[in-house]
Amino acid sequence: MKLLSAIFVASTIFTSAYAQSWTLSGAPMNRWFSVAASADGAKLVVASSGKIYTSTNSGDTWRSNSLPALQWQCVASSADGSRLVAGAWKGGPIYLSTNSGATWTESSAPNNYWCSVASSADGVKLIAAATDAGDQHIYISTNSGTTWSQALTNRLYWYAVGSSADGSKLVATSPGLLYSSTNSGVTWTASITSSNGYSIPGNSIALSADGSKIIAVAGGGGAVYLSRDSGNTWAPSGLSFANWTSVASSADGVRLAAASGEGWIYTSTNSGVSWNMNTAPALPWRAVASSADGHRLVSVSADNASGQVWLGRSDSLLPVAFPLVANGRIAILWVVPSTNCVLQQMVVSGNPTWVTVTNLPTFIPSTLQWQVTVPMSNSCGFFRLATP
Repeated sequence: MKLLSAIFVASTIFTSAYAQSWTLSGAPMNRWFSVAASADGAKLVVASSGKIYTSTNSGDTWRSNSLPALQWQCVASSADGSRLVAGAWKGGPIYLSTNSGATWTESSAPNNYWCSVASSADGVKLIAAATDAGDQHIYISTNSGTTWSQALTNRLYWYAVGSSADGSKLVATSPGLLYSSTNSGVTWTASITSSNGYSIPGNSIALSADGSKIIAVAGGGGAVYLSRDSGNTWAPSGLSFANWTSVASSADGVRLAAASGEGWIYTSTNSGVSWNMNTAPALPWRAVASSADGHRLVSVSADNASGQVWLGRSDSLLPVAFPLVANGRIAILWVVPSTNCVLQQMVVSGNPTWVTVTNLPTFIPSTLQWQVTVPMSNSCGFFRLATP
């Protein structure tokens, strides 16, 4: 019991503040439409009118990809940033990459008006929405985009799709409706997304890793809404009505971001209970993406051909580690961090010092966490995450 208490104290000490600073990335000016990030925020992909750019160093440098000059409307990334998905507008294809955007191949998905794509953490389960003048269907793939099938027979004006980290929970939004699946798109349930008379179209939607927490925006002068029960019920976030265009969520659903076409980016560190305006420049923001720990953001603007890509980083980047005790062993878990860190242990006996734990961490795709398991001991001790 002493050890459990000590672990908790150490984890509390390393809870970090969350103040974002923003810098202009090295990406060229363009009319940007979409952005996606790997779990650690190091690998990024942005879509524009004509090109797709990728970065493997947190946005410091970028490369243009050899893709057809189309209006690339939506992108998604696996947790490690190796598997990418890009959908084009105006009767365009879906392209896939398995090497962080170095090369791309056209998928078997039909040409369509693709408006939104989402991916499981491993990049195996994909969901894509077609709308407007297209065939207005939801398509899914369970083999990394090799084959696709219609997930719903409903022809609706789809806005956005989202996925849990393991790809089991899927959501698709259209005006006033949210379709959800808990079995990777085999069956779906429709619900009216309203709260106190407010309709939640879901122009943009983001899920926590387990799919339990959802944030959605209603564009065109709407509001930001939150669900803490996988979309069964909704409540306004407290943000003012505005032209909200995009939302992002950390893996645990605690750190959230909302961007507007009027030049605002707001963030929350408590699952949307309260919000803070960021110091990002006043640009017509089109999309925002987050690292798994929520400490790195990337946002793109769609200001004709002069849109920009900006990077948001918090002052402190260490995630919070927490313990689980079972069967005489201690499991220390933490969300995939956006900075290099190691797990350290200090046993309070003799001359106590912090020692790096050599046990290799195990990745948990369903929660986007690292886990290190160590045996229980009778000594009082502490664990912490620290930069190497």
